[in-house]
Amino acid sequence: TVQLTGKDLTQLESAASQVAAMMKTHEGIVSTSTSLSDGNPQAEIVVDSLTSRSLGLTPSQIMQTVSNMISGTTAATITEDGEEYSVKVVYPEGTYEDVSDLEGIMLKTGGGSYIPLMDVATLEYSNAPQSLKKLDGKYLVEVSGQTRSGSAAKTSSEVTADAMKLSLPEGVSIS
Repeated sequence: TVQLTGKDLTQLESAASQVAAMMKTHEGIVSTSTSLSDGNPQAEIVVDSLTSRSLGLTPSQIMQTVSNMISGTTAATITEDGEEYSVKVVYPEGTYEDVSDLEGIMLKTGGGSYIPLMDVATLEYSNAPQSLKKLDGKYLVEVSGQTRSGSAAKTSSEVTADAMKLSLPEGVSIS
C-alpha cells in the first residue's frame, strides 16, 4: 500500500491513478484499488444561475423545491393530548426512485409558468469516496495492490521505491 497526502482531491486522484498504473506493471501485482475509486455513485444537480435568475428563480429556491419533492415537507405541527405530531406532505412512494425521475420535475417560475428542472440545471454523475481520511490536515489516499502469494514483501518494497520515482502532481506527497 502506498499512501498519498495532499490538499487537492483532484490532484490526489490523478496521483493515485499514476501509482495504480505503475503498480500494474509489477509482475507480483494481481490487481489494484484506491480509497477513492471504491466509492458510491452519486448524481449532483448543477443549477445554471444565470438562466434560473432570468426566469425569476434562485438556485437555492430550485434546490429547496427539489429537496421538498424528494424528501417531503412538514406542513403543520399538531398537538393532541400534550403530544406533538408533525404533518409531513410527501409524494406517493415510488414517485422519485431513480435519478432520471428528477428530469420530470416541473418548477414554477417567478412569472407563474412552469418549466422542467432540466431547463435550468444539469445532472452530473460521479463516484463519491466511501470515506475520506485526513492526516495532519491533508487528505490521505491509499493505493493498494493485491499480490500473488509469496511475493508480498519483495513486491511491496519495489513498488514503494518505484512510487518515490514518480513525478506526482504539485502538492501531493508519499507518506
